[in-house]
Amino acid sequence: MPITYALYPNHLTNKPNDHRAIVRHGKSLSMEDIIDEMISRGSTITKADALATLENYEAAIERALSRGHRIDTPLMNISLSISGIFKDHEDYFDPSRHQLHINCNCGLRLKTLPGKLRLEKVNGHIPRPAITRFLDVDSDTKNELLTPGSIAIVRGYRLKTDPDDKQQGVFFISHDGTEIRVNRFIRNMPKELIFAIPDTLTADSYRLEIRAIMHSSSEIRSGRLDTKLQLA
Repeated sequence: MPITYALYPNHLTNKPNDHRAIVRHGKSLSMEDIIDEMISRGSTITKADALATLENYEAAIERALSRGHRIDTPLMNISLSISGIFKDHEDYFDPSRHQLHINCNCGLRLKTLPGKLRLEKVNGHIPRPAITRFLDVDSDTKNELLTPGSIAIVRGYRLKTDPDDKQQGVFFISHDGTEIRVNRFIRNMPKELIFAIPDTLTADSYRLEIRAIMHSSSEIRSGRLDTKLQLA
């Protein structure tokens, strides 16, 4: 299967049209997952044997590094280095001024792998607030009714907003475009908002919209509930 990637705006350059590619990884595989992959290919060794062998392999690498050796294998190259300034030729390693590092780089087998892989461009997803459920406490309904003055519970993702920024927040938008902003929050978290529904709502239906600034951006992004909310 191809390696998928998406393009996103590059805010590190001065050109407004520049984009950067981000690989869309699949699952994050553990050592046991890798062993399961080995066994699924018809390996004659058992999972327990593979785990024991790899544990011995890793321990042998640790021992070699602890003796000051360099590791060069087809998968990886591992070496040691020291950072920090030494005052003169007579100076010694001081943990308060110097640091020992373990450096790991791709070996020859992994260095040649990218040339064998197939890439596929996919549409990028720009993070924004996502609303999955709106609960009106007074009417005890979900994604349906809206009671002025009642308490609302909104669940989803990336919901947390800055109530002190008038451009951000929770907004009820009527059919003619009038916006009424929520002013009183009881809970303001990424996956859940609890707030008082404004008692000034008068139209028959509203769109619920959340506007917030994501961690990866300085621009305000918005997300809406899929369904309209009818005044109770």
